[in-house]
Amino acid sequence: MLSPQQFGDFFAAVNSGASPHPWQQRLLERLAHDGRWPTDIVAPTGAGKSAVVECHVFANALSAVGQGARIPRRLALCVNRRALVDAHEDRAAAIAAALADSPAGVLGEVAAALGSLRTGDGSGAPLVTFSLRGGVHPTREWIDDPSGCTVLGVTPDMWGSRALFAGYGAAPLARPREAGLLTLDAALIIDEAHLSRQLTVTARS
Repeated sequence: MLSPQQFGDFFAAVNSGASPHPWQQRLLERLAHDGRWPTDIVAPTGAGKSAVVECHVFANALSAVGQGARIPRRLALCVNRRALVDAHEDRAAAIAAALADSPAGVLGEVAAALGSLRTGDGSGAPLVTFSLRGGVHPTREWIDDPSGCTVLGVTPDMWGSRALFAGYGAAPLARPREAGLLTLDAALIIDEAHLSRQLTVTARS
């Protein structure tokens, strides 16, 4: 059965053998212990802040097998540059592909744990990923089955407009559902938060 001590094995499996930094291991252990993301993640440039994706995925897997606290199913990584939004989504998609292709080992255990979270016929992917930014048509899987572990790459305008029931490109009748999915059972991590201060205030409110 999965345990927090296996996070290093999972991290290495999806990062070409690299080990997590101590702060990443501490973050995972905190999530597993109390299910709450910290108010601030303070790490210098190059310290691997994008690895919050691995922490989110593994903590959800621990929760699924009763070895960790319940944490939000959806994680939105918000940054005010489209290229970085796509980079976050690409990282998450690579992890999703690794989980889908690994029936054994720690990746197989994580995939099975995440799959057990899904409702319906259980045929959905262990990890759902997508970008929510201008010029990209998002997948509907995150909307049609909100029970799955999900990672979103979003811009401030796209997240903020949806949280306020006015999502750009969203049909009027779909806006309440999208607002609910992004603000309930969901965590928002704002990269370079000093550049998106109003969004931070709005999200916390």
